[in-house]
Amino acid sequence: MKQDFLMACPFCGSFEVHINRSNKTACWVECAVCNAEASSGKTREEAIERWNNRVQHLIKVSASIVYDGDKEFKADMKRIAKARR
Repeated sequence: MKQDFLMACPFCGSFEVHINRSNKTACWVECAVCNAEASSGKTREEAIERWNNRVQHLIKVSASIVYDGDKEFKADMKRIAKARR
């Protein structure tokens, strides 16, 4: 699926992101504010897709970490502490 737009940086939220190319086989997206980068691709389209998918992945991960109350949070912390022993 061809993507021709860049999503905001997943770390600082900036829309000041740029496509860089060092040679014919290395193209990547970088945030101009915090210098976050996605893995490089061979084409501009690959670089955009990797950047945009990275953003969606981080959003899904951060959105899935939810605690409905202190009981659940405390139980998770006890489980984590026990697993570290």
